Amino acid sequence: MSNENRSRPVEPVRAMPEWLTREDRPTEAYRVEEGAARRGEAWTNISEARMRVPFGRDDTSRVIRAHEMVHAKVSPVTLERELVEGWHLPMDLLIAAEEMRVNMLVGMAGFDPDALCDGSEVRAGEIAGQNNDWNGAVHSLLAMAGTKAGNDFVRGVGKHNKEMELALREVHKAVKKEWRAIVRDNGRDRAGQRIGSTEVHRAAILDTDDDVVFHEVPLGFMVATKRLAEFAAAFLIGEGEPGDGDASIPTPGEAEQMGKTRGNARFARLIEKPIPKPRRSDGIIGRKRVATNVGRNPRRINRMLTDPEKRVFDRKVRGRGGIVLIDQSGSMSLTEDDIYGLLEAAPGCVIIGYSHRPGSSGVPNIWVIADRGQVCERGHIPTGNGGNGVDGPAVEFAQKRRRKGEPFIWVCDGVVTDHRDHYMDNLGTICRRQVEKYGIHMVETPDEAIAALKRAEHQTLPARVCGPYLRKSGDEPDGTIRAA
Repeated sequence: MSNENRSRPVEPVRAMPEWLTREDRPTEAYRVEEGAARRGEAWTNISEARMRVPFGRDDTSRVIRAHEMVHAKVSPVTLERELVEGWHLPMDLLIAAEEMRVNMLVGMAGFDPDALCDGSEVRAGEIAGQNNDWNGAVHSLLAMAGTKAGNDFVRGVGKHNKEMELALREVHKAVKKEWRAIVRDNGRDRAGQRIGSTEVHRAAILDTDDDVVFHEVPLGFMVATKRLAEFAAAFLIGEGEPGDGDASIPTPGEAEQMGKTRGNARFARLIEKPIPKPRRSDGIIGRKRVATNVGRNPRRINRMLTDPEKRVFDRKVRGRGGIVLIDQSGSMSLTEDDIYGLLEAAPGCVIIGYSHRPGSSGVPNIWVIADRGQVCERGHIPTGNGGNGVDGPAVEFAQKRRRKGEPFIWVCDGVVTDHRDHYMDNLGTICRRQVEKYGIHMVETPDEAIAALKRAEHQTLPARVCGPYLRKSGDEPDGTIRAA
């Protein structure tokens, strides 16, 4: 080899984020600048289309570029403080949870997240341990969870605070378990696609005037990052739950118990809001005319030649009726027109809406919109309180109004939550058991509910669930629960 070839400089490797596509914004050119291969030196600003990454060919530089490219691919363009406050979550906890999601997606893409470890993690852990900074340690650990950096951070804490190290190990174990649950709940075969989805999700919160306000957030952020942050919030002291007002660092046993608080979650207490139903309407499904060969007025004279039974008369018959339970939380994004379309089609049914205001204790959270022909006027249907919170009690409320043989349709996306509007595994289990026990047919839109009610006139609707949280691997592809 010639000296000329031996001394040729190594070409830098630049990131190309403009090659990436997203569902929530168009592709645009990025300005990429070179940075050092150290923690905190690389960053991505999606709104300004800027990125700083190392240009080296070593493994660390390569994985840092992959990490920032995943940020550019999946992270929210902006995260408004109003939305985060509406979720009752610290902003920096959400940022840390997003770092974990990105690291895990980097691993799913075939890169080694352990290469992001640069040796500074041990020192960062030492500082947290020296300062007894439990909440700061939880935030840092969440951002590095599931990687060698997370293990090194915990080991650094133990150099000055052994008790805190043991408690953090319980936190790390619980967070990794929660991530595995997220992967499982989103379908192992397509978990990466769903967790990294930038499909627009309309997240709803209540503003200071108690009006429902919608914010657009990537779907993957909702199903993974928000859930991780909600889970990690259980370990914070002096803020969040549990630990309000308690500034002492938890023992390892207490930290382990904090991770299990999700299993002790509860629905809010059901509070009914009476609403007037002055209008009478038989509707399409409530009552209808059918042909008969007995009567006084031959309204169907054309059947004289086409119907062997000469059914030229008609009579009014009632439909089977039914129960329609509607989740009016912000994640459903239902408008009054959506709900009123269902009222027009099925006022012969009992139609019930529900939605709980997160953290409240005296705000009505369930209402009967239509009761077998008695219908609420347009403009008087409650808009909802932002959250779910009472899914299980609402199902029991509706079941008590069900007549024998009637179909039960539940319009819900399957994201059932506790009294603070956090998804909890045990509450999802409760709702799935209700669906199986009562033979409930879940759908995600009012149009699907109308179609299901029409099918119910001729067949029995199967028990069916919606959404990744309530489905299990043994269910049919459409969510129908297979008979045992």
